[in-house]
Amino acid sequence: MREVLLLFRTDVHHFRLQLAAFLALMGLLGWAEAATPRDLQGAMAGMLCQWLLVPAAWYLVALAIHEHPLPGDRQYWLTRPYPRSSLVLAKALFVAAFLNLPLLAMQTAALAANGLAPLAYWRALAARQVFFTALMVLPAAAVAVVTTSLRQFAMVALAVLGVVLAMELGSGHMPAPWGGVDWMRFSAIGALAAAIFGGAVLLQYVRRKTWYAASMLAAGVVVCAAVPDLDLWPGAFAIEKRLGARPADASAIRLHFEAARDPAEGRSLLPHRQPQDNLAPLSMPVQLTGIPDGMAVLGEHTATSVQAPGGDWRNSGWQPPLAEVRTLHLDGPFWLSMAVDRGFLGSFKDRPVHLRVRAAFTLFGPSSSAILPVPVMARWVNEVGFCQTSPARFTCFSPYAHAAWVEAEARPTPPASPEPVPMRPEISYAPYPTSFGFGLWETDLDAMWMRPMPWKEIAVQTRPARAHFELDLDIPEIRLAPYSAAASDPNP
Repeated sequence: MREVLLLFRTDVHHFRLQLAAFLALMGLLGWAEAATPRDLQGAMAGMLCQWLLVPAAWYLVALAIHEHPLPGDRQYWLTRPYPRSSLVLAKALFVAAFLNLPLLAMQTAALAANGLAPLAYWRALAARQVFFTALMVLPAAAVAVVTTSLRQFAMVALAVLGVVLAMELGSGHMPAPWGGVDWMRFSAIGALAAAIFGGAVLLQYVRRKTWYAASMLAAGVVVCAAVPDLDLWPGAFAIEKRLGARPADASAIRLHFEAARDPAEGRSLLPHRQPQDNLAPLSMPVQLTGIPDGMAVLGEHTATSVQAPGGDWRNSGWQPPLAEVRTLHLDGPFWLSMAVDRGFLGSFKDRPVHLRVRAAFTLFGPSSSAILPVPVMARWVNEVGFCQTSPARFTCFSPYAHAAWVEAEARPTPPASPEPVPMRPEISYAPYPTSFGFGLWETDLDAMWMRPMPWKEIAVQTRPARAHFELDLDIPEIRLAPYSAAASDPNP
């Protein structure tokens, strides 16, 4: 332990000026984070500080590790009795003392400054530390252990960034939306990053095999960048089903097909066709029954299978909702969005086919509401956070976690139009935060208008998630043309 403390003190002494500048910038961010819920200017200042702190943190990690560089065989420290176990512990202590600990102190102080008990958020604070270490510190350390100078470090770091951007742009599409279970995607990335980048760092300190450590670094970058494009939603939803709070609440819910309704109404809800997609959207008239009083259901993904007479089944796989705005459903009719193979639809849309649909849903519990006058500053809303309203903007700042379902609508002042304006809901089933930056607050329900509007009040509604479940719909004989965009498309 004596060698660990000696190495730690040496690093602190050598980099005291850089550490002082970094801690001063962290203190400035703490002031901005404390002011953010009551002052949007504080939020802007905090964002600028975060942009500066990211490269500053990587710079500190590189300085500490390069003080005793690992690649090569001519370093001065190799002739001294420095156990490499002491060396790696000293570097870990340096990072914990000047990155993790100041981050925890800053976030704790910002919570306390806004009247929130930090102990009530200890799980969230711990999760932020884990993700910060896995996705901010360990990648920087993995780059530093395979380089010997800041110039090399910067070149490799830029190469890593280039690979990530190239993979994102090369995919040609946005990652498929996972909805409320998106926290599992980020959790998987965090776990992979911790395992691969952390393994590269330990391998280099234990064995000093630079080529192997560099290969692990490259593999970690590729794997973590590829995870968002993987179709893992079914597995994530299956895990979420097991984590559901009260699955028995959904046991009586049933899904029924309603052939008597006018298909034209459903076609009007379909999105514009994407020529490059191999799936065609459908909107089927269905009805949900058995939803408990006061509760509501959200449609998640659907998996569709179709079979022509005497033919093979065509499966779409799990597809996200087609509608741009996601809405809750009570007992009664609604339109269920799904997708089928575009080639199959073109060949058999006017012939009877066998249709099977498996639809995933989430059951939300009774709602809680809050009415915010316009304007108001930093009004606390349970299960949401601090909300600000003005004629031109509505914003809520959440301290890590909010309700599973959060929606809001702006209500105008008479004699303006009596129709309220809904805002896109926030949906997340995350039990902990998955962001890894320096900031404390997560922005929810951030709506802006081009000009001041005559809002009287803004209503915020929250609901807890009670259960996640799946229902089956089996229609032995149906013509798909009336329920597809092809029925009204002059150029199908």
